[in-house]
Amino acid sequence: MKIMNILTSIGRKHLNGHKGLTAEKKVVRYDPDYVYISATDNKGVELQDILPVGSKVKCQTVLGKRADFGIPVLSSVSGEIVEIKKVFNKSLLRPANYFVIKNDKKYETEKSEPVTKDLTKEELAKFLQDHGYTGMGGAAFPTFIKYKTDAKIDHILINDVECEPYLTTDYAATFEEMENVIYAAEKLANTMGVKDVVIAIKKTKAKAIEHINNCLKDHPLIRLVCVKDVYPAGYERTLIKMIFHKEYKALPSEVGIIVNNFQTMAWIGSTLRTGVRPTSRIYTFSGEALKEPQNVLAPSGTLINEIIDNVCGLKATKYTILSGGPMMGRPLRQSDIPLAEADSGVTVLPLAQLEVGKAVPCLRCGICVDHCPMYLQPVLMFQALKRNDYNAANKLGILSCVECGLCSAVCPSHIELTAKFSASKPIVKIKTIKK
Repeated sequence: MKIMNILTSIGRKHLNGHKGLTAEKKVVRYDPDYVYISATDNKGVELQDILPVGSKVKCQTVLGKRADFGIPVLSSVSGEIVEIKKVFNKSLLRPANYFVIKNDKKYETEKSEPVTKDLTKEELAKFLQDHGYTGMGGAAFPTFIKYKTDAKIDHILINDVECEPYLTTDYAATFEEMENVIYAAEKLANTMGVKDVVIAIKKTKAKAIEHINNCLKDHPLIRLVCVKDVYPAGYERTLIKMIFHKEYKALPSEVGIIVNNFQTMAWIGSTLRTGVRPTSRIYTFSGEALKEPQNVLAPSGTLINEIIDNVCGLKATKYTILSGGPMMGRPLRQSDIPLAEADSGVTVLPLAQLEVGKAVPCLRCGICVDHCPMYLQPVLMFQALKRNDYNAANKLGILSCVECGLCSAVCPSHIELTAKFSASKPIVKIKTIKK
């Protein structure tokens, strides 16, 4: 068995991105009759100080606050809360309470004042917290925590790589949001004392590169860095290593870097520049099972099945709906599920396209070890789980697995390693808790 790369690895691979299905299409708007906003946090804890049924709301109206970080959850439309009901939550994998808001389609907004003055670090962190910003690249990590740091920050890295196949939401936003991104980047850099802001993008995105360079001509603080078209280049650990040749244990701030998704930065810029905090975002709906794959601008809380039925249409009779892309996305058992702000999109694939061959016994070739961006040994973790040795799996670092899917993609035996690790993590946590 090949285990020579336990301290380093290739950690990346070129994949067919299937981006052409949506990349050059004009973004279309969808206005739902109702939106569904979660009344719990991502751990299932009920929000505090929630608005009652019957309340009139506007875009940006605070519906409640998370107990853990004090982050407000905001209405994405104007209208009326008509119900609080159980709806399937794809993060919790069970039904949970949701605000049901009837959309009057006026999109009246509780506008705040634009921020023109220089902000202190404390003021910036409070601004980000009060406006409910979490990462829009998928992880939904509270943005204010990144800037509420005592670490010396040398670089702000704006992640526009978007390496997940099929998804082009950030690519589409690149042509519409540069003014807001630049405004936010310069404002945040000034507050943090940063002299270097980097926008990272894949070198294959020629149109976006040209557009960004044109926008940056009078903004010397910000530079564009083009990276190889490999997966998972958009994963912040991989991206930081590719650009800055640095590694860290927990947070990028340990090595003087703050990372923000491109659209997160665009939303921050909009709020700073105009006083309007966006509540609609671009979602990619792509895949060969759709008649018309599209990038769709819709309020958060829009149901997935509404966009599939009313915008894209289905051309396959047997298909799988993935929340996200095929590498890190998860299959959904139903489609009447609300989109969250952190979601990038939905991929709908014909079942035949997902047939990759019957799994055969592990060859112990070590290719998965070579490609793991976290320097783990998937083959050994898999063997430990097969014999129910959860302590060994824990020691091998299974809880550090980011479920990027690369080990499954490169496995010549067609073993679904990522799925096994994802399903086993909760068991490992329970079995290895120190009592």
